[in-house]
Amino acid sequence: MRTRTLAALALLPALALFATGCLVTTGKYRGVQAENEGLKKLLDDKEKEMNTLQDTFRKRFEDASRQVEMYKKQATAPKPEAEKAVKAMDDERKKWEDQIRALGIGSVRDGRLVLEGELLFDTGKTTVSKKGEAALDKIAAKFKGQDVFIQIDGHTDSTPVKRAASIRAYGDNMGLAADRALAVFRYLEKKGIPEENMCIRSFGAACPIAGEASKERNRRVEIFFVPAALVPRGKPK
Repeated sequence: MRTRTLAALALLPALALFATGCLVTTGKYRGVQAENEGLKKLLDDKEKEMNTLQDTFRKRFEDASRQVEMYKKQATAPKPEAEKAVKAMDDERKKWEDQIRALGIGSVRDGRLVLEGELLFDTGKTTVSKKGEAALDKIAAKFKGQDVFIQIDGHTDSTPVKRAASIRAYGDNMGLAADRALAVFRYLEKKGIPEENMCIRSFGAACPIAGEASKERNRRVEIFFVPAALVPRGKPK
């Protein structure tokens, strides 16, 4: 009885295939079965890969969250050393401001000595005038030999360079401002300020301090004095 039952069960797939009119050979069946096994393995591998990626991202997110919390604590924690350093820099800046005010030339704005163009140069020129030399002599005499770094910034008004000779010489306002800053640099160097303790920058007409009605004030050179120890500079290898 049991044998007949097993035989009947074994015939069921074949009968089902005959009933549906689809007879599949053993080779094709095994091929499909192998393909299904391959797809199942690929799916398992992808699932493991996704789980690994999720674990990696979760760990990175947790690490980033811990860093953010650490930065928040650092931002809100008292910083006596930082406050002390800021105060020291403010005190140093005020000391330099007092020294440049004592020169009696130009004006002081945000810690910078502002020298209007007419004080240093004749109109349209980049050669330091006699009056300009007298002003720069005071700066050189005051700061020569001091541990100071001098930044020289050239500025112009918004009037474009128009004369053919000026265009050939400077190109535009950026070139004109650069040449004037360089002229101040060279004069202070000649008076004993070391080249390595100075730098120049040109802003052209990009940083005005006055409107068009008073644009002559924008033709200026600004000089910023910084303790040399605060200026990072590369060392030869």
